[in-house]
Amino acid sequence: MTRIYVAGPMSGLPELNFPAFHAEAARLRMLGHTVINPAEINSDISAQWADCMLADIDQLVTCDGISLLPGWDRSRGAKIEHHIATELHLVIYNGSAFGGSVVPAAMRRWAERMRDEIQHMVRCRALALGEDWPASRGDCLKRYIALELGLPIAYQEQLDVAA
Repeated sequence: MTRIYVAGPMSGLPELNFPAFHAEAARLRMLGHTVINPAEINSDISAQWADCMLADIDQLVTCDGISLLPGWDRSRGAKIEHHIATELHLVIYNGSAFGGSVVPAAMRRWAERMRDEIQHMVRCRALALGEDWPASRGDCLKRYIALELGLPIAYQEQLDVAA
């Protein structure tokens, strides 16, 4: 069974666009998929954007694919989610069409490791980068997420001075 995350615009839309999220989640569930729906994760409409994104990314990295609602490309949050999904080689569903390719085993292992590291980062609400930064594509992805969500970033030099 495929786990699919639903991404799309929320901020500034009536009812935070929850009806569109729920409709897409219902459609995907009817097709037999397990669905991760941010409208179900973040049902408190007074929650802060960054807090919602942290909770959403924590779930996104557990998925096999992402379904993009209309207008996703005009949403800061959905663009971040799309970027993460692309970097992790998730299947991209845009309406009924999907994009994806066969991912080599080495890249799948890297993506699995990155999923764990991103999940750890969003749960800790901070990022620590080694002295060899920017050594890897993974570090760049994590730094991008941290910067977009306003998470504190500690570089190895800062950690050495504090020790």
